[in-house]
Amino acid sequence: MTVNNTFVSRSNLTVLNEVLICSVLTGSDAVVHFSGGTHIVLNVDGQEDKRPRDRDSSRVYTRVLSEYKWASEECYNGRILAVHKNLIAYRLFNESTGEAVRVLERTTSKRHLIKVVCLNCSSFKHATADLQWAHHAPLLAVIDVNANLYAYHVDKDCVVTKYLNIIREDNSIPINATPRISWCPYIPEVDEPHEEMHMIAVYYRNTVESFSLSIIKSELRCEEVTLEQCEKISDAVMKLPIENPNAEVQAVCLSPDATAIAVALNCGTVTFFIIDGEGTKFAHRWQPEHGRHIQDLVFLDNITASDTPEQFWKYAIISTENGKRIQLYDTENWHCIARLLFEPLDQLGKLALSVHPTAKFIFLTDYDAANIYCVEVAYVMNTPRFVACTQITFCHPLVNVVPISVAQQEDSHQDFSLSDEEVSPANVLVSFVALSQRSLLHLEVGLERSHMANGDVDGDGDEDNNEQISTLNADVADDGNNVANGDKRQQKSESLDRLEALYRHWEGLSINLEKQTDDFEKRLQEERDRTDAQMRQLREDIVSCDERLFLKLESLINENRTSTVEAMQTSLDLKMDSVIQNLRATTVDNFKQQQNMDLHVIREEIITNIREVMMANMMPLLQDLCVSLFQQLNENFRAGLDQYLKQIHTLCTSSLKTNQTVTDPLMASNSSPTDPSALINLIEDQRITVAFEKAMILNDFGALMFVCKNVDPDIIVTGEQTIPQNVLLCLLNQLATKLEGETDLKFRYIENVLMVLQVRDPTIAGGYRHVLNRLQTSLTAYMGTETNASLKRRARIISQLATNLLK
Repeated sequence: MTVNNTFVSRSNLTVLNEVLICSVLTGSDAVVHFSGGTHIVLNVDGQEDKRPRDRDSSRVYTRVLSEYKWASEECYNGRILAVHKNLIAYRLFNESTGEAVRVLERTTSKRHLIKVVCLNCSSFKHATADLQWAHHAPLLAVIDVNANLYAYHVDKDCVVTKYLNIIREDNSIPINATPRISWCPYIPEVDEPHEEMHMIAVYYRNTVESFSLSIIKSELRCEEVTLEQCEKISDAVMKLPIENPNAEVQAVCLSPDATAIAVALNCGTVTFFIIDGEGTKFAHRWQPEHGRHIQDLVFLDNITASDTPEQFWKYAIISTENGKRIQLYDTENWHCIARLLFEPLDQLGKLALSVHPTAKFIFLTDYDAANIYCVEVAYVMNTPRFVACTQITFCHPLVNVVPISVAQQEDSHQDFSLSDEEVSPANVLVSFVALSQRSLLHLEVGLERSHMANGDVDGDGDEDNNEQISTLNADVADDGNNVANGDKRQQKSESLDRLEALYRHWEGLSINLEKQTDDFEKRLQEERDRTDAQMRQLREDIVSCDERLFLKLESLINENRTSTVEAMQTSLDLKMDSVIQNLRATTVDNFKQQQNMDLHVIREEIITNIREVMMANMMPLLQDLCVSLFQQLNENFRAGLDQYLKQIHTLCTSSLKTNQTVTDPLMASNSSPTDPSALINLIEDQRITVAFEKAMILNDFGALMFVCKNVDPDIIVTGEQTIPQNVLLCLLNQLATKLEGETDLKFRYIENVLMVLQVRDPTIAGGYRHVLNRLQTSLTAYMGTETNASLKRRARIISQLATNLLK
């Protein structure tokens, strides 16, 4: 089957190998299957919507929860109905009594009324403008037209207590501005399952403010505070800068891990901000390819499961043209992977978009025509696709509809209708809470789940759904006319010519690559030969120097030995002279006293005396002289050996530096020890770039951290001094080598460098990916060992910034 020309010309398509599906919704409750198409057009039968209906769809079971006559939707601004599990909150309007908020427990019918003007603690100061439940806790937030924020805690028995009220001065926002609120669907970390985080965003016109209610509550410990008090608390209030003053904020989304905020503007752009310990920082700006007025922005996150392995914010849905054009994007490459269009655009009313927290269904409600379009989202080959649509019709108008749950139904043939007509089987039960003009309703809608999931495509389709599928293998012209066969052959010939030219160009590139590879290998071999020659020369120089040093050491030892021997000989001669004189004196005395003794006895006595004198005087003297001699020899030898080793070390260091100059041209040939005073002088002279370069050239991490401590990290992003991109990349590379110790300072430098890094700069285009991959590896290792939750969150933020630069 072929795509009709009306679709092609209106959409002005030029696509290649994409599946286009055109289906007609006739008002029946049959399921329309899309067979995994990426471009889907649903043509709604306008004549059917104009015909009166005597009953609701056979797929719907309705139960009245409360009777009340609601005003028309034009009397309200923002949401008028919100649901959290069994708790329902809705706004009431009466011209005489004004507005109020009713809280109702759906199963027990217990209720509580919060009035606009009353004397108790639950009153509002102005008319309400919006309300919403937090997903992760029974907290109801209500905002009035003066942007005063009221948060209430509701227990299972429908007992309402004030959690926190943030009050502003009167007339603090522009006149006719309608403030809206958006909760953060917080999902705690696996290692911190009980961490409490209540974050909410308030936005109006071109202003977006984020409030951390849990931080304000813990710091001030009271139930009602002023905006000025909150702004004095660190990390409690964050205001996002919106650069376009004429644009208005259409939607605000906070990530489930409370680390990012997405802001959709009516001009067609989506801006992303990172939340860290110092507030919010701009991260990315996205311009969807259509450039149309954005109606709503939602992300397909299953926020009902805390242990989901899927990445948050991986897929996003943009609603444009009053909800009649839905586009599904992959946020990793910002590529549109599926489109859904409701036609005719000029006859359909506004479609309100809502997504169930499981992200398995999206619901588009036409309140004017009393229709709900239930669009199933399934993962085909691990990619989300719009796979089926079921039209649910009502006989009475609806004011507001909110989905509650999507449950698998055991009895797939349950019939909700009292009619005798045959009803399609339903294996999924979707619950809604709805406001009609006279009552609050609980709706149960039976849907039939498609068989398309995880890459399985069911070939059985509904033959009566008027589905038309076509695969376009060539560009479709704007006028929608079919291309003649001759033109097709000509296009094929031109495609072959382009392919042949591309092949020739590829061959030329291959030849150039081979030549460059050969040249590189030759230069590398020459460099290796030159390095080997220098190493041989270095070894010869070392051997020659070794021989000279040994000769010098031997000469030094001989000189010291000669002087020592001469000194010992002189001392010995003096001692001998003294001994001889003593001996002579003793001999004379003995000779005088014993002149009559026998000469033989005298000789023996003299010999004995001489021996005793020698043993008593000469031997200790000789022993002391020998000890002194060997000590001097040992000291002289050690001094000479130390001098020799120092000269060897100096020569080796000088030679290695010379060799490093040849092998690494980025290193300086002569480097001096780090001088802190020189770095301080450079910093005081505002020569910040030179200080960083000197610290990095010296390859001294301590010197680099010395410069980082004495320089404000914000100088990188403020633009007071322009630091070259190659210097920033080198700084990022060295900081990534060691994240432990002074981690906060290093993270600040890394964040600021990533914010200003220009990957297209020719000075870093060839090496930035290696540095960023190295940073990612260091961050992964750091997060695996770090126990501080705040530092781990900042590490994940830095990792996300690096990932964005690598795309």
